[in-house]
Amino acid sequence: MDYARIAGLLTFVGGTLTAQQSHNDVQILFVSDFFHGQVADTTGEQWFGLFPADSGWELDLTTIRVEPANAGCMENGSRVTVDRPAHPVLLLRGAPWLQSGPLQAVPVPRQDFNPPASHEFRFGAHAFVLVATGDAANYELRLVRSADNKAQTLVAFHAHGNPWRIAWSPKVLWIGDLDHDGQPDLFVDVHMFETPGDWVLFLSSRADQDELVHQAAEFRGVDC
Repeated sequence: MDYARIAGLLTFVGGTLTAQQSHNDVQILFVSDFFHGQVADTTGEQWFGLFPADSGWELDLTTIRVEPANAGCMENGSRVTVDRPAHPVLLLRGAPWLQSGPLQAVPVPRQDFNPPASHEFRFGAHAFVLVATGDAANYELRLVRSADNKAQTLVAFHAHGNPWRIAWSPKVLWIGDLDHDGQPDLFVDVHMFETPGDWVLFLSSRADQDELVHQAAEFRGVDC
């Protein structure tokens, strides 16, 4: 399978960024195992973790630990953990608005957005809908603001006559206000093929006049 060609057929809001690169230095990381050279972080660094809390969600500073990892086809890899039992959805650093404290968030469906599918949610005074349309050869996931029907495509795949089809649909992992502007931000697993994982952070504070959110950071997995 031509993975490079598939990547060219995928589109994300704001373009595609390489692993851990971002606009205005927003960086994301995970508690996970990584292949050699995939992360350059070291034990003792501090990141803000997005943690579940009794009342919902919170950001809190956490110290990471980076240890050797060797499993399966992984050789000389790295295992990233944090200094507490709770598992963060993601780790962030580099943005001036990052601060410890509770976050406004809404529940998200724990399932793929297989078309046709929709998920309505309210954020403050506004209602939004996540809408998945198409099929395995032509797929789109859009965010729509109900008040004015302003819509934005978050991720799309269009085969354009090629034989490739997506293996599964994207997952929305978290919706909440990370950047404290009163508008929803989204963390999305956009992985749709039998390729390494791909996670994208969309922030409302980075959106231009034609957007609801803007891709602020991406973390791409690598293969053996």
